[in-house]
Amino acid sequence: MAQPDSRELRQMRHDVEDVYRLLTETQTLVESAREATGAVWSAQRRHGTRLEEIQQSLDLQNIRMDRMEDTQRGQGDRLGRVEVGQHEQGERLGRVEGRLESVDGRLENVDGRLENVDGRLENVDGRLQNVDGRLGRIEDTQQEILALLRGRSSG
Repeated sequence: MAQPDSRELRQMRHDVEDVYRLLTETQTLVESAREATGAVWSAQRRHGTRLEEIQQSLDLQNIRMDRMEDTQRGQGDRLGRVEVGQHEQGERLGRVEGRLESVDGRLENVDGRLENVDGRLENVDGRLQNVDGRLGRIEDTQQEILALLRGRSSG
């Protein structure tokens, strides 16, 4: 067997050293990749946990929104009933106003009649004053007659 040429031997040693260097670099890259993969996996786990928390928060918000919508529907129903009640009260008030207008008209008629009665009473009052004046004159006349009659009976 022939011995390899020293040049070939050096080349082989150089090639073996290159292979070891490449293996070392590859090992370093693999370890670096493992670390990066671990970091990515940790980040994914944290993100997954955070996403679950966000989903729970969203679920709670949806539940709250559903409750709010139910409450608003209930309030809307109540407002609808209030509106119906107000409409009915408005109709009742309209009927009451109609009755009040009728009463006002009757009161105006009564006022007119009272004015007529007042006028009549003033006429009666005037007549009574005339009668009173006549009675006063009659009384005066009677006093004069009595005075005359007394003067004749004493003389």
